[in-house]
Amino acid sequence: MQTLSHFRCPTKLRYLYKDFKNKKFNLLDVGCGNNSPTLFKKWFSNVRYFGVDKLIYNNSKKDLALMEKFYQKDLTKLELDDIEDNFFDVIFMSHVIEHLPN
Repeated sequence: MQTLSHFRCPTKLRYLYKDFKNKKFNLLDVGCGNNSPTLFKKWFSNVRYFGVDKLIYNNSKKDLALMEKFYQKDLTKLELDDIEDNFFDVIFMSHVIEHLPN
């Protein structure tokens, strides 16, 4: 039996879904743990998914394979030179601010 969540876009993605569901776009997901690559690819089949996180947190090998690139970053150090400027159409942040001291 499938649940309603299988057919209904998750709340955190609804704003993006109305504008990007059928478009090709580059996404930078900051805080990309908890199987976020699989979730994004389910609802946005044309997304090019790039993830940023301090660790590979609760992501499977499948999740890692769905990413164009994974950037392992400690955001408190602000060492972001290898992340391309003016490349991403969407930057999505989830569970980030509460982990930063300032």
